[in-house]
This record gives sequence, C-alpha cells and structure tokens, in this order.
Amino acid sequence: MIRYKGELLVLISTLCWGSSYSFIKVVQRELNSFNLMALRFSIAFVLSALLFNRIFRETLRIGLVYGFLLGLALFCGNGLLTFGLKYTTIANAGFLLGMTVVFAASIETILTRKKPGRNLLLGLLFSVIGIGVLTLTDAIQVHRGDLLCLIGARVFAVHLFVVQKAMRTCDPLGLCILQFGFTALFAWLSTSFLEMPKLPVSGSVWGAVLVLAVFGSAIGFLCQLSGQRYTSPTRTAFI
Repeated sequence: MIRYKGELLVLISTLCWGSSYSFIKVVQRELNSFNLMALRFSIAFVLSALLFNRIFRETLRIGLVYGFLLGLALFCGNGLLTFGLKYTTIANAGFLLGMTVVFAASIETILTRKKPGRNLLLGLLFSVIGIGVLTLTDAIQVHRGDLLCLIGARVFAVHLFVVQKAMRTCDPLGLCILQFGFTALFAWLSTSFLEMPKLPVSGSVWGAVLVLAVFGSAIGFLCQLSGQRYTSPTRTAFI
C-alpha cells in the first residue's frame, strides 16, 4: 500500500507535467526560454521554501551537492524541453518525453546488471514503435524540436537516478526545494548572458507563468520526489 500511495503521488506529478506544455506555448509568445525558466523556478523556489522552511534549512546543511546536481539536471532537461517546444507540437513533446522510461530502464539494467522483465520489454517496445510512428517523416527524418525533447528525456532519466541516490541521506522535500533554487540560478545566469530578461506584459502570460510555477514545478516535483521514495526510477518513468 505504501508503494501504491507513492505511485499515486507520481501520477499526480504526471498530470501536472502533462498539462504544463500548453502553458509553455502561451508564455513563449512574450518570453524567451531561459527567461521563462528563471521566473518559473524562482517562484516555485520561494513558495516551497516558505511552505517547508524547516525541512529546507535542515537539507541545506547536508544536501547542497545533491541539490546542485539535481538543479543542473533539471535545468538541462527543462531547457531542452522548452526549446524543443518551439519547433515541435505539444503532442510530440509529451510523447517523446515518454522515452524517459526507455532510458531509465537501460540505466537500471546497467546499474543492477539484471535483464529487464517481459512486461518491461513489451512496454519499451511499444514506446519505441509509438515514437517512430509519431515523429518520423516519410523521409525518415526527425525534426529539430523532436530531437531536443528526446535528449531531454535522457537527462530526465539521469535525474530520476540522482534523486534515488540523494534520498538515501536527504529529505525529498528539501532536495526538491534546493533543485528549484539551483535551476532558477542557472536560468537567470543564462537569460542574463544569452537573452534580454524581462517580465511578462499581458495578464494571460502572467497567469501561464504562475500555473507553470505552482503546478508544473512546485506541486509536480514535490509530488514526484515524495512518491519516488517508495518506488523505483523505472516505475516512476513508466507512470
């Protein structure tokens, strides 16, 4: 029952993630990619740090290195997804990120030196077939945005295993807040050097940023890391 409760939290995280792609498209009308990430994860960091202040301070003393690594992985993965959405459809991006399960299974096989079971192999097979049908053109080419999302899926798979290792010594909520902070820091540095950072102008874009910060970031990742404590990275990727 504990495992099922953990996987329910991961499912809630999946719902938050899946609904966030449309809002990214809305924000991209006014903001550049790194600018969006900077605002999104800054708000998520402030909200979650205020809500779980004691846990955050305790994790800050022992989990700074893991927070840095998770923040770097989250920054790279979200950056690839955000840029990829400029050049592909929401459906393509969502489905390609499903390749995380393939990469997670391959990493787990290497780490544990155990062959994947029959159900896992069937799931991987259907994932690969579906991705091919969805993204390959008549000329057997993959669009630029699809490739960026695919690389992002690989990064998110690595993120899952770093989370699994970090949770042996650190509280998942504290780790999540730390990764928000580092992701926001990397995004602000990137938008300052590579873009022209600014605030949204229209109310609809501000609303989309807040939805991404609260649901697509804060609630989504807090549920994922809390739920992943009770299940494996590969099962998390499947969900």
